[in-house]
Amino acid sequence: MIRTLIYSLTVMLMMQTLKAQNKHVGYEIKGQLVSIPDAAVVYLTAGSSVDSAVVVNGKFTFTGTVAEPVLSTLKLKHTIPAPDTYYAIKRNTYRLFLTNTKMVFLAADSLNGGVVKGNKLHNEYLSYQAGLSTIYDQMRPLNMSYYAYERENNVPMMQKIRPRLDSLGAIEFSYVTNYVRANPKSPVALLAVQQFAKPIANPPDFPAAFALLDNSLKQTAAGKLLELRMADENAFKVGDSMPNFSQPDTLGNIVQLSEFKGKYVLIDFWASWCGPCRNESPNVKRAFDKYNDKGFMVMMISLDVSKPNWLAAIKQDGTQNFIQLCDMKYHQNTAAQLLKIKSIPQNFLIDPSGKIIGRNLHGVELMNALQRIL
Repeated sequence: MIRTLIYSLTVMLMMQTLKAQNKHVGYEIKGQLVSIPDAAVVYLTAGSSVDSAVVVNGKFTFTGTVAEPVLSTLKLKHTIPAPDTYYAIKRNTYRLFLTNTKMVFLAADSLNGGVVKGNKLHNEYLSYQAGLSTIYDQMRPLNMSYYAYERENNVPMMQKIRPRLDSLGAIEFSYVTNYVRANPKSPVALLAVQQFAKPIANPPDFPAAFALLDNSLKQTAAGKLLELRMADENAFKVGDSMPNFSQPDTLGNIVQLSEFKGKYVLIDFWASWCGPCRNESPNVKRAFDKYNDKGFMVMMISLDVSKPNWLAAIKQDGTQNFIQLCDMKYHQNTAAQLLKIKSIPQNFLIDPSGKIIGRNLHGVELMNALQRIL
């Protein structure tokens, strides 16, 4: 009896030890590159962490741990540097939904065409992205036409294309929310909401997509950050009153927003180093030229730290007629801090009473909004 008991306990202990040995803590990526003879080093970027692995006989290995699943990037460096072009970068890059599991990465002539085995979550991510790509494939030619007409200052054609882009934007929102509704506990659903939360794209109802996530995802570090971001982006919404603030102008004079009550004012956050911001300047100028005599004005608040760069950009963009303000504090700009601005370009359109009547109006959207009210 005692011998039997001891034997049973021994077997149980061996089984627990074996189970502990087999349980894999962290991730392991075993890579095999075929037909890439000059492959030298592969870099793995996961969040703020960057790791590297030397390629030996076409093979490389990564091991580590992630606190929670994260969209990461594998990037290949050749012994002979590849040209710095979009297609070369794309061929040498692979997006991987990284989680703590053992997986194998196989690639033939390029990293971009690789295949991952042993990572179920990554397959879910690929499936989700495939559906999203069908929508983006329809958007892409429309966007190209829209920007071509923008360069030509062809506002009527821009206005014609805008509703079709907005319609596809609504389809994107429906796709995202349907995916999250069907997979509320999947980390891929959390990623879907993260990627959808693009302030300059003015999503239809980002909080509604976030609300569909399971509480287990909302309590993750990424979920909590997303909730804070959502709170910031909705701190000042359409219908709210814009708080007063002050900033120095190009001559150092202090200007207050309250001085312009009775006017329609576009408050536009930008910087000399922000390409997308400066690409918007022609659209804002068109709107200003057409509606300035009807009580519309533009207040541009820069996040610059260099006054010479700020002034040079104003001159280059021909926006001297706008109210140009900056306190040279970068992202600590007092107006940006007050209005919870975390990224640029962003803007607010306020009415003569100081109420917000539009947010993130880019391209022809600003002109359309002003046509409706003026």
